[in-house]
Amino acid sequence: MLLAARLMRPVSAAATLTNMTTLERAFILARSGECSCVAALVKRLDREGYDGRQIYGSLLRKQLRDLIKEASKRYLG
Repeated sequence: MLLAARLMRPVSAAATLTNMTTLERAFILARSGECSCVAALVKRLDREGYDGRQIYGSLLRKQLRDLIKEASKRYLG
């Protein structure tokens, strides 16, 4: 996607009304049980106006996977 097009993309109220970083939002989503995997979490971040490209690196992805797994156990029994 061209940079200009990316900058013109609508940003949600959640991203603009808070000072929450992409990583903070990612950890909240991972703990919430609303995302089934890291790929879904990244798509959700993008939809909310955050930069999902910041979710990279094996350690970060492992942390998020573990939180998603823990949340799914908590909410699914």
